[in-house]
Amino acid sequence: MKKDFLKAVVVLGLIALFSGALLGLLYQVTYISADEQEKRAIETLKTVYYCENYETLDFESPDADLNSNIQFFFYDSTADVYAIVATGIKGYGDVVPMYVIIKDDKIIALAHGDIKETPGVSDTAFSQSYLDKFLVSVDTFDEADVQTGATAKHSAAAVISSVQNAVNFYIAYRDSLKG
Repeated sequence: MKKDFLKAVVVLGLIALFSGALLGLLYQVTYISADEQEKRAIETLKTVYYCENYETLDFESPDADLNSNIQFFFYDSTADVYAIVATGIKGYGDVVPMYVIIKDDKIIALAHGDIKETPGVSDTAFSQSYLDKFLVSVDTFDEADVQTGATAKHSAAAVISSVQNAVNFYIAYRDSLKG
């Protein structure tokens, strides 16, 4: 009996060791560094609104919860354009990263990042005609104005939440410059 117990412990230990090594290897193969994530975000931004010199801005909002929803904050001084990649509440599948481009205190371009929403059901919330409703001044952005027209309520709420977080973050940054 003692021999069977020791044999089982050794087998389970070997399984755990092998599984841990395999997980470690998979992590190394699939890991994307922060620098690589930033590089990919800039490449995506260039397809949303082309600027040659997006640079990362270092800013922390006084609202710590808001900071946790901001993935990247970029600025291109040659075009005077701010770009924020933000998330918000979960849709059906997950949070929806939104690329929000702001110039002269107005949202001028908007696109979604990788989404895990149900195709067909959430299409309205990601359609260009729906996203165009967000192209307004950051000072007059009102989520009630953009809620109409989206049939997939969870997906629309995720988009709205992400954009609202980007707008709030930008306003906090802008206000910090005023001193």
